[in-house]
Amino acid sequence: LAPAAAARLSDVPRPRVYVGNLDACVGEQEILMIFSEFGTVTGIDMPREGLPPQPKGFCFVEYAEQRMADRAIGALGDFVLGGRRLRVGQPAAQRRTPA
Repeated sequence: LAPAAAARLSDVPRPRVYVGNLDACVGEQEILMIFSEFGTVTGIDMPREGLPPQPKGFCFVEYAEQRMADRAIGALGDFVLGGRRLRVGQPAAQRRTPA
């Protein structure tokens, strides 16, 4: 298996980036194009709800390595997509607490 596929099949938590304030017209392809500039994207989780399913306005981008996620978070803090300033950061469950 390729490293990205092997990581997805294991129980090892993968580095994720929270992306909020997404316009409803933004799709996974646009997210992939933007976030793949910072490393290997191994998955995008874009929750939807309703009938027909509509995006909830946020997603999670999964990377092969933490340094890739960190680079994306650092670079895209003021990024505007679809007329909206994205909120980019670590997911709440993954935030590191200072020792």
